Amino acid sequence: MGLFLRASAWVGMAMVLAMTGAPASAESASDMPKPGAEATVEAPPLPAGDRQAKAIDPARIEAALNGLVAPLPDLSASIGGSHSSQLYRRLSPLVVLVVTDDGLGSGSIITSDGYVLTNNHVILGYDAVGVILKPQGDGDAPSDADAFAADVVKVDEVADLALLKIRNWGDSGYIELGSADAVSVGDDVHAIGHPKGETWTYTKGVISAMRRGYNWAYDNEFKHQADVIQTQTPINPGNSGGPLFDDEGRLIGVNSFGDDQSQGLNFAVSVREVARFLNASANRYAEAVNAPEPAQSCTPIVVFTGRSAEDDADIRMTDDNCDNYAETVEVWYDDPSRGYVVEFDDNRDGRWETAVYDTNNDGRWDYSLYDTDGDGYVDLRGLHPDGGWDPSEYEQV
Repeated sequence: MGLFLRASAWVGMAMVLAMTGAPASAESASDMPKPGAEATVEAPPLPAGDRQAKAIDPARIEAALNGLVAPLPDLSASIGGSHSSQLYRRLSPLVVLVVTDDGLGSGSIITSDGYVLTNNHVILGYDAVGVILKPQGDGDAPSDADAFAADVVKVDEVADLALLKIRNWGDSGYIELGSADAVSVGDDVHAIGHPKGETWTYTKGVISAMRRGYNWAYDNEFKHQADVIQTQTPINPGNSGGPLFDDEGRLIGVNSFGDDQSQGLNFAVSVREVARFLNASANRYAEAVNAPEPAQSCTPIVVFTGRSAEDDADIRMTDDNCDNYAETVEVWYDDPSRGYVVEFDDNRDGRWETAVYDTNNDGRWDYSLYDTDGDGYVDLRGLHPDGGWDPSEYEQV
């Protein structure tokens, strides 16, 4: 399940915040802000198409403001030496409430001139949204002065990330990005967001796993894949798009989804994916979950059957796409303990990038190995406890 809070109660209020005018544009979309940079570009136009089409109803912002009548968290009684309290006071003003006609999410200000990082599924279907800042007074509710319009600058549907630019923004602090290589299983992590509309809520937990190339989907919309951080940090709908912090207050992930069948099983898109996204020059779109399979352009051709060079296995080599190159190699070892292996060399460099193993030749897949960067070294291992073709989880090697 995605952690985006869908709401419909706050509608029909009078408009106070002006949301008129077309989104700002720029001559080039290639000059994207780097984390913490003094970015000067305005929001570049999105490509033609209907992926991002809607601007938020202005009344929705006012409705959201009127809905935030309950007192916000008041930590004035715990200013002392608590590390968690200090993190909350320093970072919560940099976490925004993202508002669309469909619901609420969270976001992080990552540059001094108002670029905001969030999940794509929080703003899906919009090219303009609303953002609300935490008021300066503890316990105060946000006012009109805390509400802004923001344009959708860039999206990555595959990794479920989006970049917003707040309109008419001055200058502010920002959340620094951490390093994925500096965090480990067991580290303390912190989150600030708006679970179920309970705004600017702080939670704390630990990293329980780091998972590379993780696959997931929301409500059968798009196929997502990214490096993710699995945490036991309590997060709920409304936390989507919000920051996962390390103990120094650096953003190491974007809280994105949880398993509604398991408590304490939540996932954040890793800062490694965030850095890749911010440096990308264009949008990246995902395949729909129910997209039709592409038409088969040719019938796979077996180009070789015979013995291995070491004479210890039978081999079958198959050209899968009729390009006169055998992308798939199947190996049946004479030694039963080595079993059956299928290797895939899709980039045609003479070395496999993926290999799937049935070690005892019982018709059930046991594990898979991946060379994700093509350097000739295995860096990811897939686990197949159910014996199926697709791994149920991954681990770094």
